[in-house]
Amino acid sequence: METMLVRPVVIEAARLEHLQLENFDWLEIAGNCPLSCLESARLGMREEGEIRSLIDLLAQVSNAKQMWLSSMTMALLSDAVKQFQIPVFPKLTHLTIEASGYSRVLHSLLNSASKLNTLVIGYNYEGGCLYWEKSEPVCTPECLLSSLEQIEMNDFKVVAEDMKMARYLLKAGAALKKMSVDLIYGGRDIGINIEDCKKLGALLKWPRASSVCEVRIFLADVEIHLDTDDVIDIGEEDTVDDNRDEDDEEETDTDEVEADEYNEVDINGEDG
Repeated sequence: METMLVRPVVIEAARLEHLQLENFDWLEIAGNCPLSCLESARLGMREEGEIRSLIDLLAQVSNAKQMWLSSMTMALLSDAVKQFQIPVFPKLTHLTIEASGYSRVLHSLLNSASKLNTLVIGYNYEGGCLYWEKSEPVCTPECLLSSLEQIEMNDFKVVAEDMKMARYLLKAGAALKKMSVDLIYGGRDIGINIEDCKKLGALLKWPRASSVCEVRIFLADVEIHLDTDDVIDIGEEDTVDDNRDEDDEEETDTDEVEADEYNEVDINGEDG
């Protein structure tokens, strides 16, 4: 809906299960029937979206078991959480977000979904990311302690913000069984810088609240196995610098490891 010609939108569907709203800036769902049977909701607001309308809409779809929020919706929520409380999602088990805004948005969403089982964090083509506050949240969301078992981080970049997010989720996710990290390096013919491999290896060594949590790293759907014995560890207060040294441009071909479409890639920090 690029323009709203009718306000409010009236939905009379007592057993509505799937709702997808794209490219809208203002919406009110009116009708006699609450959306109590909703299985999934997909929300993609425009940049000009009204924050109050978004909060009201989330309350109306709060019974959904699956939810997808676009990058712009997340950005608007970043402002919304300063003024409003995000509704509770008592049945939500699967949440997919296009990362954008500040980490308090993700924290608020996790706080509102105590039964969340799967969290998928992705990025849109505009390169949105979650910006982390200087300190981690004081209170750990209930779902991280009891129900969140699987996290997928798609189009992951080896930069400070993404690494902080992964570190927090590993350290707080007491119920985690699996974290999948899919790198953003594009095609299978593009090599990985060896320093990034070392930093990813450090991720594998970070403390985990769950003793059974498995971390798997992929490049273009090919799993990468890292030898963690020789990687660089990153301290508690360290950050990952996104900027490459000029010398990186002069590195030899041996400093890159290319992911073959059919073979697993074995990487260690000693010889690449």
